[in-house]
Amino acid sequence: MTYEKLFYSGDYQKIDEKFKATTAAQLSSNELVFVIGALSFSSHIDQAEALLNSISQSDLAMATFFLAVGYTRNSDYVKAQKLLLNALANIKKNSTKDLFFYYQGLGFYRYFGARFKKAEAWATLAKNNITAETPQYFKLIHQDLMSHILLKRGRIHLGLKAAEEALQSAIHLKSKSSEEAILVSKTIYESQYLSKPEETLLKIEKLLKQFKRNSNYSYINLALEHVRRLNLTGELTKSANLLEEVKASVFAGSMNRQKAMWSFRFSHLCYLKNQVDQALSFIETSLSYLDSKVDLVLKVQILGLKYKISKRRGLNVLSLEDEIKSLTFLTQESTALSYAYRYGWIKKPNTEDAYSYFFHRWLKDGYKDYATLQSVLKKNWNSLLVDLLPEDRKNFIYLDIVPKKGILFFEDQIIFKDGITPLLRQALLLLKRGPCSKKAFVESIWGYQYDSYRHDPLIYTVINRLKEFMKPFSDQVYIQENQIYLQQTDVRVYEHLSMPPKTSLNDNVPEEVSNLNQRQYELLSYLKSHTAVSVSQACDYLHVSKITSCRDLTTLLKLKLVVKRGRARATTYSLRG
Repeated sequence: MTYEKLFYSGDYQKIDEKFKATTAAQLSSNELVFVIGALSFSSHIDQAEALLNSISQSDLAMATFFLAVGYTRNSDYVKAQKLLLNALANIKKNSTKDLFFYYQGLGFYRYFGARFKKAEAWATLAKNNITAETPQYFKLIHQDLMSHILLKRGRIHLGLKAAEEALQSAIHLKSKSSEEAILVSKTIYESQYLSKPEETLLKIEKLLKQFKRNSNYSYINLALEHVRRLNLTGELTKSANLLEEVKASVFAGSMNRQKAMWSFRFSHLCYLKNQVDQALSFIETSLSYLDSKVDLVLKVQILGLKYKISKRRGLNVLSLEDEIKSLTFLTQESTALSYAYRYGWIKKPNTEDAYSYFFHRWLKDGYKDYATLQSVLKKNWNSLLVDLLPEDRKNFIYLDIVPKKGILFFEDQIIFKDGITPLLRQALLLLKRGPCSKKAFVESIWGYQYDSYRHDPLIYTVINRLKEFMKPFSDQVYIQENQIYLQQTDVRVYEHLSMPPKTSLNDNVPEEVSNLNQRQYELLSYLKSHTAVSVSQACDYLHVSKITSCRDLTTLLKLKLVVKRGRARATTYSLRG
């Protein structure tokens, strides 16, 4: 098989083996140009450049294009730019073939340099120089480049359509390397831009198994996207394990961008685990691997996390904000422009990205808007709720995310769980105050006088149900001697726009009242922001039965903390003035 056919099929290893059995002097310029292409695309760039002097004028534009692409992929942008400038001086201005390679090379270079508007302009010029004689392989790589540019400029549907066309062309040409590269990039884009989380996740997991053995580059890119998804869904242990699995390969390679991406994904993982100092440290590590003049899109993402952490800590973020703005308006990349829209820096986002529009709503009022919140939970994007937690949190449980459900934030996992009955809810809110005796537990939750013979079996039943709810963190709740403990775990009730804030047991409680149960405290809190409450409203608010609501309101009435107005079904209760 000729060098040309081997190159188009993507069998760079066979080209290398075949070339080692001969010398450059024994090959024609046309054969050598495909050797240069194979060496450039398989990270043997120095060997490839050494052959450039043996290339004839008619093949020089193609050889220069291969080398420029190779250097750009290896993050050596200075050499790539120099080659392209030299090409401009040597190409034949009336040769559509030479012009295609020059414009295509500039489009590729500008794409990697995050100048997407310029990249599209050069790629369009390249398209204008495609003729019937242009080999199908180069039409394919042009389709591929355009798909990337369109996606970065926010034209998601056109971009994915172009990627699919390029993939089908690669399959038709039986170009395995191109097929693999396009399939991986298309899958990653679908994961980032399409709101089909389960479908794209299964596709990533399938490809990870496929590429684990035979393609280190593709496997790492897929793995880092999978880490992003695991971080988003709160599967932090799996995320940490996958990062550890690919770490050696990432840092043994020459791809600085992959090293920066690995460090960025790890910094985000640390942030979600509330290891904020470590997150900031890895942000700086990530930035150190970037070419500060080229890898601008990734830089915006990294600085965005630094901005979030710094702002949360109350630090001065003005200079950081100015830098992010500057990079965003320079690149005009759709995701960066979406960030700018969310922060009010521009009036309208330029994208078809379904994810971005969702996050616009989320930042505006998502965590208090019930419908948006349900969308988060349906998609299993649990880590979005981390920003609502206090900075000093360790283990944390939010109740009433939706009725009878809650979300558990622990160091290695964020889990959305159902099974919160009114009884478990009361128990958690009581135990969050600290160790509680069995006597206090029974009297606060049921209002009975404690009797060990009668009530201990009931207590153990409740604790076992709590353990079941808190799996795999069941050891956080236990009974020791006469005390019940919820260890190192805070519990709060979620606040929706449609619901008033609910205070903890220790917040705004009258000093003279020391024997109220959790429900009664919450009713007092409710009445601080509402004129009155009926029995049925109290039932809905507390998720308890009518008789329990009546009992609680009657207790507050007897203690002269509320007043009663109206009769029968029109009866309401208000705070005593």
